[in-house]
Amino acid sequence: MKMNKKRPYVIQSITLLTYNGSKIPASVVEERIIDIPIRIIKEKVLDAFSSMKDNPVDVILKVKYV
Repeated sequence: MKMNKKRPYVIQSITLLTYNGSKIPASVVEERIIDIPIRIIKEKVLDAFSSMKDNPVDVILKVKYV
């Protein structure tokens, strides 16, 4: 029996790391089960916040696998 590599998860917290080294917590608006790879979610978050004055360079996601 093969294991499915897509493990569903729920995002519990999001923290943006900016170019200047500061950490900015972001609110999780909707908690739902996601099966999209975490790498793609991080890219989408970075794209969404790319217009900030202090651009985020990384995203820290705290997830809970279900």
